[in-house]
Amino acid sequence: MGYTWNMNALFRARVDKRLLREAGAVCREMGLNTQEAVRLFLTALVKRRELPFKVTTQTPEDELLQPIARRAEILESFYAD
Repeated sequence: MGYTWNMNALFRARVDKRLLREAGAVCREMGLNTQEAVRLFLTALVKRRELPFKVTTQTPEDELLQPIARRAEILESFYAD
């Protein structure tokens, strides 16, 4: 019988302390910890081959993160009659 090795890697990322604290509180409300939430996110990312949520804008500056077609619409709206 063969052995299956579960290879784990340590993943580190710099995150704002306040954001991490607030995310941790939300995770606890859901019965998770932040490590489990990150694993869920990465699993969904790989399965879907896209972000597992819709990226939306919250500020005018965030409009720059929109797809190029949307940015073109925004630019054209500045020159519309």
